[in-house]
Amino acid sequence: MKALITGASSGLGRDFAFKLAEEGYELVLVSRDIDKLESIQSKIKTNCEIESVDLSVKENVYELFDKYKGQIDLLINNAGFGECGFLVKLI
Repeated sequence: MKALITGASSGLGRDFAFKLAEEGYELVLVSRDIDKLESIQSKIKTNCEIESVDLSVKENVYELFDKYKGQIDLLINNAGFGECGFLVKLI
């Protein structure tokens, strides 16, 4: 089984990576922060690929999709940020 996790350099994404590795998943960890990804990769016991990608650029999303198309069993889409407030005021 292979999982791809976006936003994997910290927080929930990092925690998902460690948990899935414990369960035997091969991982693809995606984030803009290559240093943090390399640090996490060094601690993962299963096969772990890292991708330093800015997913706010649409072309990067398509390239990542094309590279791993048909290989991923589980996607944890954890990249991005949110804002607090009333929806009608945010849009």
